[in-house]
Amino acid sequence: MNHQKNFRWLTFLLFFSFSTQIVFSKPNADNWSFISKQTCGIDAFLDAHPNADGRGVIIVILDTGIDLGAPGLQKTSLGTRKVIDVQDFSGGGDVRLRKPIVVKTDSGIVVQDSSKMVSAVGVEKFGLSVDTDSLLFGYFDEQQFQNSDFNDFDGDNRSRSRFVILAFKTDSGYVALIDANGNHRLDDETPIRSYKRNFDTFTFSQKISGKRPPITCALNLFPEKQLVVLHFDDSSHGTHVAGIAAGHNIFSTNGEDTYDGVAPGAELVSCKISKGAIGDLTTTGSIKAGFDYAAKLSESQAKPVVVNMSFGVPSVIEGNSDIEKYIDKLILNHPNLFVCLSNGNEGPGLSTTGLPAASFRAISVGALLNVDIAQSSFGSLQQKNRMWNFSSRGGEVPKPDIVAPGSTHSSVPNYTSRTLSSGTSMSSPYVAGSVALLLSGLYEYDQPGLLRHEYPQHVVKAAIRTSATAMPGYTELDCGAGLLNVPSAFARLCAYQKSGFNKSLVNYKLETTCFNLGTDVECPASYWRAAVLPDENTPRIFNVSAAFPDSISLEARSDFFRIYDLRATEPWLKPFQKTIFLKGDKPSSVSLLYDKKRLQKPGLYVGKVVATRTNKRLAKSKRKVKDEVEFELLNTVIVPYTFSLKDNYQVLLKKQRLNSGEIGRYFFAVPNGCSSFRVRLISENQEPINLSASISNHEGFVVGYVPPMAENELATEENITGDELEPGIYEVTVDADRFGRPKTISYTLQATIDLVDMKEEFQLPNKLQFKIVNSGSRNIYGTFNSSVDGYERTWSDSVFARQVYRKPIKFYENDRAINLEIRVTPEDYNKNTDVALIVVDSSGRKVAFKTLEHTTESLFIFNPYKKGVESTVFLEIDYGFALDDKEDFVVFLAKEFHHIPVNLLDCVPGATHLIPSQPQTIEVSVPELPAVPEGFRPRGFIRFEEATSGILHLQRYFYFDK
Repeated sequence: MNHQKNFRWLTFLLFFSFSTQIVFSKPNADNWSFISKQTCGIDAFLDAHPNADGRGVIIVILDTGIDLGAPGLQKTSLGTRKVIDVQDFSGGGDVRLRKPIVVKTDSGIVVQDSSKMVSAVGVEKFGLSVDTDSLLFGYFDEQQFQNSDFNDFDGDNRSRSRFVILAFKTDSGYVALIDANGNHRLDDETPIRSYKRNFDTFTFSQKISGKRPPITCALNLFPEKQLVVLHFDDSSHGTHVAGIAAGHNIFSTNGEDTYDGVAPGAELVSCKISKGAIGDLTTTGSIKAGFDYAAKLSESQAKPVVVNMSFGVPSVIEGNSDIEKYIDKLILNHPNLFVCLSNGNEGPGLSTTGLPAASFRAISVGALLNVDIAQSSFGSLQQKNRMWNFSSRGGEVPKPDIVAPGSTHSSVPNYTSRTLSSGTSMSSPYVAGSVALLLSGLYEYDQPGLLRHEYPQHVVKAAIRTSATAMPGYTELDCGAGLLNVPSAFARLCAYQKSGFNKSLVNYKLETTCFNLGTDVECPASYWRAAVLPDENTPRIFNVSAAFPDSISLEARSDFFRIYDLRATEPWLKPFQKTIFLKGDKPSSVSLLYDKKRLQKPGLYVGKVVATRTNKRLAKSKRKVKDEVEFELLNTVIVPYTFSLKDNYQVLLKKQRLNSGEIGRYFFAVPNGCSSFRVRLISENQEPINLSASISNHEGFVVGYVPPMAENELATEENITGDELEPGIYEVTVDADRFGRPKTISYTLQATIDLVDMKEEFQLPNKLQFKIVNSGSRNIYGTFNSSVDGYERTWSDSVFARQVYRKPIKFYENDRAINLEIRVTPEDYNKNTDVALIVVDSSGRKVAFKTLEHTTESLFIFNPYKKGVESTVFLEIDYGFALDDKEDFVVFLAKEFHHIPVNLLDCVPGATHLIPSQPQTIEVSVPELPAVPEGFRPRGFIRFEEATSGILHLQRYFYFDK
């Protein structure tokens, strides 16, 4: 289905042109913390520019939909319609229509679907007869939402209702009748048009008298496709986001003034991209379709179009996914389109920016815990703004670009009372609304320039970044350029207009090899995460080139020439060149050297090379150009602590101090062959302290947590072993009490590794032999245990775009559970925007669910049927391909393990002292094993566990051929 052809509403939008937006009443610049206006200077901006409250700007919300009955989303500050269009690109609201069976009976005309599953009467009221040729008939089936969080539209506490829909042609076009009260009559219903034609909405009647309808819906009719698409927010996420960006008088019930979102004068368009039936995930092509819709809207009328998308998944190869490349190209070629994205909630570890937030040209937003919301909604005693710990950080990409409040009270549908939400999902619409304010202000300041598209995304982004308020104690990887400052950003845009910088600034492409992702991967930032620093013979090299929109002629590209001055922000960062030039679209190289002498102390080092334009005329006039930044080359160097035999493979960091709300980052080089990595926090205050830590692996994924100390404890620890422990640079992020009384916390951090390795020597029908060696520095006394706990097989298959993969998975009579591991390549992972892994029983009820958030994910499925009986469940994979190419597919590998009652095996010795550098042999006796199904093989394991501490040092799996 191609929704992009349906732009019949553009003439309507043109009617509300800039010329009608002149002077209206002053907006409500409230100073409450619910959606804090003070934190980023929005209150001051609106005091100075009362008509620049977003009016004349359209904000497109790519999300779960907008509830059209939610308070705060009915009118703009001008009194006009707030939500001017709705679209659903997810497929979740699709209802197929067919020619109905029309029967005339003694009691009137009966309309039925061809299978006679549903019927309705009462069509005579609308002048319809058995001879009406335009009738189209179908039904909205509530059962398709049985696995959704929201699955009861009519309040009968079931998901079995079917609501008849009859569409027919009138003199003014097609309309639809929806049996919203479920009585199978249509003469008590009102004809509904496509939303953008008449702003028609409807609700489903509730079975419980007096209960409010949970949602307010709209629809779009596509009679040529025999399709009606319902629009609703079945998650509340999109409604909440919309209220932050542009709500007006949120929660007002009697017309009284309450509080506003950031840009109450802006209009909204809802593009639903998620499907509730698969866990509110995006579907194949839904994000692309939403962006395409916004891009065409930005071309077809004068109003600037700001897109907010608070959706994403963890990245694997940052900035290289299909959708990120697509968004970058779209922004480059649409000067009237502005894009804000949530940076992700996978922090606080580095290198956690999500997909598609790693899009280079987008404005990616991190989450702030601002003082006023912290105090009023969380009871925090913090004295200054902090970063939320969950906010994703940069690394391979220079993200986030900016931070803004990440906790707000905003609009929600009737079915939920949860008005407070936290996440980068909340900070992104805050910035999207702020971009609308800036564009609205530019309409007053430089209307001709705005209409000529002299303030495209990269200019607005540069103004936002260079005017941001610094956040002491955080690096650019944490908070980007800093805290959004709306008045300063607007002043910067005005300065750009005076100097002409807004018209001269071009887009750039920055590339350097990212060894953390592979030698063939190019990223826009240098991220060095290794135990050895690059030397003089291996400088870091950036390739810089101008990036031109498709509209720029070959001649104009060829004529482009510019000279740049380069300066480093940190003394350890030394560019070889002081100046470079670009000619045409050919790249120039910038070589950088890291000064090892200044990088001796373990820790995190972040610096930039900043490029400004060399201009003799400007130099003579002595006008400062330091704020007119052309491009920046972000460099990160991580110097880890290392473990050595001399220090007994232990790093002990005493007298560490953090103030309440602060974080401390520590990096440790975990070598190959390591069997355990222990992190211990010890109080130096002689009392339990509110301190915790997360442990992230080399790729930035959290693999463990050090919990806060219990009431009578002075220490707390976490141990990473087994499959979670891989070699690389691990990050330990210590978090001091965020909400408590301001104070300084003193602690010792102890990190220890053990080096215990085990290899299978040989396997006989009744015996296994392993060799184990302790390469560490201490004696370890522990016990061995071994068992056969199930049987396993591996298989592979393909998932195709636009198709839901479905495969039966069989439970055999002794199975207790099945663990199903799904693996894809990083390249195939980068094709997705969401992947739902769902296991359903024979009735379609969900029994297990996971989203694919890395190249590997596991589902644990308890046997939902009676034990001792063979039965079947079904694996469904809904792979959301980014680009909606029906020929596209991915190949996945599945590991299917069936858990059975454990068969314990004898180990000799059962316990032993592992003395460093003295190999030992362990024998495991194997009895005759029960038969396993064809294609499977039995699997067992052997573990070595330290006796005193209970630390699991290693676990090795082994398989039998029969």
